[in-house]
Amino acid sequence: MKQDLIHKTEKENTKLFEMFPPVSHEEWMAKIMNDIKTGDYEKRLISQTYEGLNIKPFYTDEDSNKLQYLENFHIDFPYIRGNKTTNNNWEICQKIIVTKPEESNHEAMDAIKNGATALTFEPYKPNIGFLSKITKLLRNINIEEITVNFNINKQAHKFLEYYLKYISPQKLKEENLSGSIDYDPAGYLVKTGYFYSNRDNLHNELYDLYKITCDRFAFFKLFTVHGEYFHNTGASLVQELGYSLAIANEYLAILTDKGLPVEEASSKIQFRFAVGSDFFMEIAKLRAARLLWAIIVEEYKQDTSTVGSRQSAMQRHGAPCLYRRQSAVGTFIQSVSSSWNKTSYDPYINMLRTTTETISAILGGADSIIVEPFDSTYRLPDNLSKRYAKNIQLILKNEAYLNKVVDPAAGAYYIECLTDSIASHSWDIFQNIEQKGGFINAFIRGIVQHDINEVAQKKNNDIVLRKRILLGTNQYPDFNENILKKIDKDVYNKKVKIKRGEIAEPIKIYRGAQAFEKLRLETELSGKKIKVWMFQTGNLSIRRARAVFASNFFACAGFEIINTGRCRFTKKLY
Repeated sequence: MKQDLIHKTEKENTKLFEMFPPVSHEEWMAKIMNDIKTGDYEKRLISQTYEGLNIKPFYTDEDSNKLQYLENFHIDFPYIRGNKTTNNNWEICQKIIVTKPEESNHEAMDAIKNGATALTFEPYKPNIGFLSKITKLLRNINIEEITVNFNINKQAHKFLEYYLKYISPQKLKEENLSGSIDYDPAGYLVKTGYFYSNRDNLHNELYDLYKITCDRFAFFKLFTVHGEYFHNTGASLVQELGYSLAIANEYLAILTDKGLPVEEASSKIQFRFAVGSDFFMEIAKLRAARLLWAIIVEEYKQDTSTVGSRQSAMQRHGAPCLYRRQSAVGTFIQSVSSSWNKTSYDPYINMLRTTTETISAILGGADSIIVEPFDSTYRLPDNLSKRYAKNIQLILKNEAYLNKVVDPAAGAYYIECLTDSIASHSWDIFQNIEQKGGFINAFIRGIVQHDINEVAQKKNNDIVLRKRILLGTNQYPDFNENILKKIDKDVYNKKVKIKRGEIAEPIKIYRGAQAFEKLRLETELSGKKIKVWMFQTGNLSIRRARAVFASNFFACAGFEIINTGRCRFTKKLY
């Protein structure tokens, strides 16, 4: 009887699938052309992104069957599907702004107690002086179980000396220690226009940092590539990825020229990418990052005739197609919430934004995720907003079970095609930078800044024209909201101090909402109530649409809207 039941179930399943026969690309096109009747298919249904990608309205297996890596397992080169073997687990990282080491230690312990598996300490001011107080900062934190990151930039050498002194008497197993320091001289140049010291010392600085630890701390990252800097200047997604790869390649070339094996050098580099609200694009970006970094590292390995193989690695033409090779090189990606699309008005919407961004990061296979609190744009986050941020990850892991499946995005026609397109366009940018002599040379010459500004200007124009919507700021604002008393001016107007005589023009990190916010804040600062009376007349449907448009338009500037509904004229004219 049991066998009969199994046979019946299999038969029913067969009939079920027979009800949904495969549909070819030609059949989809025929249906679409029949539905749109007239008009240009490409003009009406093909959308173009800031990256220059043409997005089709549908994708089939015919679009993705040319991608060779789809036949690979998740642990195979080029690691587009990640390095995780049994699940999609990631580190829930809590960022802690350090003002006083004792207070930050208390905050860290509380974060660990409530689900954080990694910590990132970032000084509120560059000269906070917490390096010598690392014992107080890390008191009672089990650094063999908790990943600890330190965003300390140019103080990295001094910090590592303190860190070694801290762990030496504790007899810890160094192979169990994981974390990172924020050493990124190219990123510092991008933000400030300066090197930590000077360009001539760059090679020695990187190698000396490695020598402090040598082969100790196998899972400790020394060099961080800050892709989020580019993202938060309004750069396109492929620019963020292409420039990040170019910076990482600078570090790889320097370290291998010093005699380090490429596997050892690459294992000390991590990427930090911002994840924005373009849901599928961000998933594909992280997958493409693993693909391209694996290809770059593999190229260094292929040329064993010389120490350092930058030239042979970079003089490639066409789209990358090295899927056949096998390698033991992986990519460590830390994602952080985008700040470019966050708003100070109607800030609770930021929680919705960070939620979708976190899902993108998870599905894209990020190894560590930082979710910024919703109020971080205008004040130092309070305990409640930090808890909200951390709980987003906890819910997605423990209730949505997004950690259970390795590479859950695999096989989706759209995402696979996006991954391939992003990889191809990013590779073109990367090659172009290498032809200019590498990232540092290109940045000093202003090439990178020029290309980023072109894309940023397009985004700014779209925000001004409200083609790109920032809810609560340039569309559908809260008419009665006032934030003047809520903002911390030191946080809201935080600026990078630039010394005169910089080597290169630094990039401008900003938020897309800032122009609209400035306009509305000016209204608040004036102390005046500017009123707009909404005069409604004419056709019912048209006047309602016009009234909604006009109300939102003026409310974005903080004007008070007086809407009395339709005006009725009963008095005779004569």
